[in-house]
Amino acid sequence: MVTARMQLIGTPLLLAPALSLCGAMPPQAAEAAIYHVSTNHADAADTNPGTAERPLKSIQAAASKVEPGDTVVIAPGDYGGDTITIEGKPGTAESPILIKAEQPGTVVLQGNSSPSNDNRGTALKLSGASHVTVEGIVVRHCGTGLAIAGGG
Repeated sequence: MVTARMQLIGTPLLLAPALSLCGAMPPQAAEAAIYHVSTNHADAADTNPGTAERPLKSIQAAASKVEPGDTVVIAPGDYGGDTITIEGKPGTAESPILIKAEQPGTVVLQGNSSPSNDNRGTALKLSGASHVTVEGIVVRHCGTGLAIAGGG
């Protein structure tokens, strides 16, 4: 399932695991990560960990790191040029992948400069990815704004 929303809907809540009847904690699932991206931050680099203080420079760098339950928060800016691809990264109904603008309507994806079969390329491509939510991102000048292949 892939959803795209242009308004901020709210952040999903992660519930703490419940205690078992014998009082022991169940095994802990991996903690969801939040990756920050900023094209304008002075210290942004794709080799950074993606924290608010040391954000990634490109959305693709964050897309390469995401796992189920993770969130990508994108600072305002123009992120034009290349297609952003999320491939083989299925989220789940319980742990979707969220890609959102820090401030809805201020993140712009432009068509790429080397289109393939369409007239201006693709901004965001999901291949083998499911349960991905995209919020508050503007797409301009693309033959295909969002391409989905092999997802659920």
